[in-house]
Amino acid sequence: MIDPDVSPATPPTELTEGVRSEEAYMELVHRFMGKQAAAIDEMRDLYHAASSGEVEFVAARQGGWAVKLAGRALESTYDPRGCAEELVAEQNLEDAALVVLIGAGGGAMPLALCQALEESPATQIIVLEPDQRILCGVFKHTEELEELNDERVAFFSSPQSMMLHISRVFRRRGRLLVVCPPSYRRVYGAGLRAIFKAIEDGVVLADVNKNTHSTRAQQWVRNLLRNIRRRSEHPSLFALEGRFSDVPAVVVAAGPSLDRNIHELRRVQDDVLIICVNTSLKALLRAGVRPHLVMSLESLNVSSHFKGDEDALRGLTLVLDETCHPSLFELPAERVYTFLESSPAFLAFAERAMSDGESRGVCVGGSIANAAFSCANMLGCDPIILIGQDLAYTNNQVYASGTVFEDITLDTSGEVPRLDDPTGIKQQILDDTDGGVYYAERSLFPVRSWDGEGTVLTSMDFNLFRFWFQEAGAQVKGTQGVTLINATEGGSYIEGFEHIPLAEALARHATPREGEALEAIIDTRHTSAALLPVSNCDRAVDSARRDCEQLKAGVERAVELLDEAVERLELEGAESEAFFRRLLAFEQVEQTLGELGRDNSLVEACIHQRLNTILDSRNPLKESDDPEEQWALHLGQSREVLEAILTGAESLLSEIEEASA
Repeated sequence: MIDPDVSPATPPTELTEGVRSEEAYMELVHRFMGKQAAAIDEMRDLYHAASSGEVEFVAARQGGWAVKLAGRALESTYDPRGCAEELVAEQNLEDAALVVLIGAGGGAMPLALCQALEESPATQIIVLEPDQRILCGVFKHTEELEELNDERVAFFSSPQSMMLHISRVFRRRGRLLVVCPPSYRRVYGAGLRAIFKAIEDGVVLADVNKNTHSTRAQQWVRNLLRNIRRRSEHPSLFALEGRFSDVPAVVVAAGPSLDRNIHELRRVQDDVLIICVNTSLKALLRAGVRPHLVMSLESLNVSSHFKGDEDALRGLTLVLDETCHPSLFELPAERVYTFLESSPAFLAFAERAMSDGESRGVCVGGSIANAAFSCANMLGCDPIILIGQDLAYTNNQVYASGTVFEDITLDTSGEVPRLDDPTGIKQQILDDTDGGVYYAERSLFPVRSWDGEGTVLTSMDFNLFRFWFQEAGAQVKGTQGVTLINATEGGSYIEGFEHIPLAEALARHATPREGEALEAIIDTRHTSAALLPVSNCDRAVDSARRDCEQLKAGVERAVELLDEAVERLELEGAESEAFFRRLLAFEQVEQTLGELGRDNSLVEACIHQRLNTILDSRNPLKESDDPEEQWALHLGQSREVLEAILTGAESLLSEIEEASA
């Protein structure tokens, strides 16, 4: 019901002798390859690269383009479009939620696939072309690309980037279909295994993302409503944007390898910006290291992490996500900066509190360490050095010594590996927040180790964080030239980062600092930064309340009209004029509800949590020759969705009232 708006297609760009200009070419690359910074840079270089002769685009006799690889045609050089349409016609596209096409060829296959799915606008389409030279040719030559909708079609040259995209867009409300032309199977052979594995991993990660959202969405909304007034008490983290240009940053996570090099920070803590996650703070303090920034985005009540360190906190700076548990804002820190993750739903709500209508977010990836990396980059730091970022179960350990989770280990003695938490601290945190049950079982697999010479066991969530570092790192290096170093000295290997010991990294980059002390910069900006008036914060909450009440009234009216339509259906049948009048009235109200949901981001977040559960458990409408039965099934499912929306709206209203009390 609440689908994203479909943007109008860009008018076709005229080609000169069958080749786009560089400007038009790069516009398409940016549209369809999104934030793949490294790939985009490579695509730019390929535009002017001299042809090796191995990849050749030839004009087909019946129109369009065909591509040859090492002299072998990957598609028909006579009628590639006709052949592509025939191949697509052989596919069962019904109920497909996501279609992955392996191989762009000369461009005929992506166009044929999009044309076949024209009546299925919700279906996402991914085109993976393993050879960037071929993808370059497609963007150079294929005329109709401008007409495709970049909100549903994405092109990739990297299986890893494709996997992360799948993790974000795929939901099990329909089938995932993989289409691989026979020519690509012949050319790439065993190399396709890695591509299929990336697709499978993307689906698993999509489930992880959905489950996390379903579990935490209500808590995030609840916390944000309670914390929005904190903007009138504490400045935004963006007050520090660019203030540490070219200052080395060390991002300290809590992985077990932190034990190996944490002591190295003592001698340089005045020369490098130390940003730690909340779980590593205790270990740093025990080692005699005072971090400059302590970050947390935990929606659960983890205030117990700081027990016993209250005196140290009084001289430290907390950086808290506004969806954090409210108890974290009560900690006795010297100063607090706030930020909001780059969630469209949360940023749209926050903009209602901004005088200039603008709210910016921090890309948090999937973990607080990912967020700390984004923070270091936003502050202008260079290089960015990671430590304690094992993202693996190094020697069956999970966390470093001195952290609150130091006793948790990986137990591989049983059939299914599981985390052994002898103190029960993980479940206690959930109990303190009414956050559910802690799942200890882990599915493990090997990945390349930090030294590049062996393997180490990791899990899907750790691997997701690792992939995020690789993607974000490629973007930071490609667009800003920042030096990235993984000095963890253990755990897994992160592509795109230099892997050297921390002592070596500090010897290269941690020169004695001259000028204003790092902590003084943080304190000065904290004191001078403008705060948001509390009236602005209240305005955002009041606006959310009004929209929620309007949505609730609309849903109640829609249910009334739906019941009237069902009654007419039962009494007069599916062909009666009275039934269709009420059905039309219902559909008009339903359309308005979709617009209301898009306008109110918090309502939409709550609705999506419930709709995910309903839609994922729903069986597709079964076909029936009886129109009355078919309409009854359709309207019954519509009512189920409306009831979920009503429950979500009522729940949000309750949260708003509690937050306003």
